[in-house]
Amino acid sequence: MKKRRLLFLISRFLDGGIDTILVEYLRNIDLAKFEVTLAIGIKMEGLEVHLPKIPAGVKVVYLNDAPALTRWRREKISRRLPLHIKIYDELLLNPMRSAVASRRLRRLVENCDEVIDFDATFYTALRNCPRPVTGFYHFSIEENLRRSPRHTRRQMEGMARYSRIALISDIMVEEGKRLFPSLTDKFVRIYNGYNFDELRRRAEAPLPHMIPTTPYIVSVARMEESQKDNTTLLKAYRLMLDRLPATATAPHLVLVGEGRDRMALQQLATDLGIAQHTTFTGFITDAAPVIGRSLGLVLSSKYEGFGLVLVEAMILGRPVIATDCPSGPAEILQNGKAGLLVPPSDAEALADTLTVIATDPDARRHLAEVATARGADFDIHNSVNQLLSPHRP
Repeated sequence: MKKRRLLFLISRFLDGGIDTILVEYLRNIDLAKFEVTLAIGIKMEGLEVHLPKIPAGVKVVYLNDAPALTRWRREKISRRLPLHIKIYDELLLNPMRSAVASRRLRRLVENCDEVIDFDATFYTALRNCPRPVTGFYHFSIEENLRRSPRHTRRQMEGMARYSRIALISDIMVEEGKRLFPSLTDKFVRIYNGYNFDELRRRAEAPLPHMIPTTPYIVSVARMEESQKDNTTLLKAYRLMLDRLPATATAPHLVLVGEGRDRMALQQLATDLGIAQHTTFTGFITDAAPVIGRSLGLVLSSKYEGFGLVLVEAMILGRPVIATDCPSGPAEILQNGKAGLLVPPSDAEALADTLTVIATDPDARRHLAEVATARGADFDIHNSVNQLLSPHRP
C-alpha cells in the first residue's frame, strides 16, 4: 500500500512550545503508513535543540541554509541587533530568503499529498498550493489582533485558502468564529498533547546537576518578558518568602528556560534579595524530570496560545498554577477546577497561590489529583488522529 506523503512546515525550529508539540506529532505518526518530511524555513544550527528527538524516518530539509542568509536571524534569537543590521536583514536579505524558500517549497509540494503549515507562516508561498493544507494557529487570535493587527489579519486572510485552520483550544475557536466569521467552516479544534507513557518514562530520568535536592517550585518558560512575565513571578516569590511562618521551610524557585532577558531577570532576583533561593537553569533538553519531582509548576504568562507545559505537569500529577491569560490556561485548568488561576501581572495573587503550594500538603494532594484527572484529556494519539483525518470539503 502506498504511503501517504505529509509535508510539515515550520519557519524555525527552536526550543519553544510550538517546537515541542511538533516533535510530539512527528514521534507519534505511524511511519509505516506515512512518509513524513519536515521543512524548516531557516537553519538555526546549534539553536535547534530538539533536532535529535526527531525520528530517524522523518526527512528534514531546510528552505534556507546558506550562512549569508541565515546568520542574522540566528543572532537575533540571543541578542538585540543594531538598527543598521536589522534594516539590512529585513530590506535586503529577507526578499532573498523568500525567493529561495519559495523555489524549494514548490518542489517539496509537488512530491507530497498534504501540507501542514505548523506555525501559520507560509500562507503567501502556499496561496496557489495544489494540495490540501492544514494551518496551525497556536496563539490567542484576539490578543494577537490587539498587539499586531495588520500581521494577524494578513495571516487569517492568507489561511482562508487552506482546507482547515487548526486552533488548539475551544476558546480560540470561539474567538476565530467571532472575529473572522467568513472562516467559521475552516476552524477545527485540535488539542496539543503528549504520549503519556513516554512522558512518564522520561520523567524518571536523573535530575540535572543544578537542580536543588531540597523542595522546589518550578517554572518552565522562555526568558522573554514580552510574553512570559517572569518579573511578576520573582516579585511574587519574594512576597511568598515574606509571608511564610518562621517554622516553615521555604521551597526553592527553579526557572527553566533561556532567552535574551535572562540576565535582567537574574539581576532582578539579586535586587529582590532572593538570588540564594532561585536557580536559573538555562535551557534543559528535557524538563520532565524537573517537573515530575517538583512541589508544583507555575506559569506566569501575560498571554499564551495553549500553555503546553501545564499539560505536561498535569500528566505527571503535579499541582499547577497559571495566570488566567488569553487564551489556553483557563480551558486547560477548567476555569480553576483542575488548578489554581490568578490574574496576569498580579504579584500579590500569585504570591497567595505559591504560599498554598509551599505550605499546604493537603491542598497539594488535592490539586495533584484533579490535575491528573484533567491531564488524561490531552492524549497526543487523539490529536494525531484528528490531524490525519480526511479534510472536510
